[in-house]
Amino acid sequence: MRYKNAFDFKEKVILITGGGGDVGREFARAFAQCGGKKIIADISLKKAQAVSKELSNCGEVSLPVHVDVSNLDSIKSLVQNAIEKFGKIDILLNHAGLNIRKPAIDFTDVDWEKIINVNLKGEFFVAQEVGKYMIKEKKGKLLIQLQYLR
Repeated sequence: MRYKNAFDFKEKVILITGGGGDVGREFARAFAQCGGKKIIADISLKKAQAVSKELSNCGEVSLPVHVDVSNLDSIKSLVQNAIEKFGKIDILLNHAGLNIRKPAIDFTDVDWEKIINVNLKGEFFVAQEVGKYMIKEKKGKLLIQLQYLR
């Protein structure tokens, strides 16, 4: 889909968690058509760099960043670095998530904790940290997608 004529984000800074994954990458591509600066944050710096490179080949500004959303210090560092680099965060697309594909009866406590720490705790605390900044600045949008088990 072509978004370029529908939306203008030239002056916006967009933080995308899970930006190296399938959904995050598609959002990054969509926002690339509309301008703005994208922060591509992912547990896999290599995947974030690949998405960022793809965007830069199209002339877009993006910054690949490693983040572990299950770690509060990593989240705080992500937000702090984004603000230091671009001066603000206007939009959060919270798409970090994982799925362990096996029958529910085979899940271990470790499996369950990992999913909860990334898909629930991580989503919440990234939104909270970005939200603190947005409340202080009295501007911004949080778009949150909660992952689910299949």
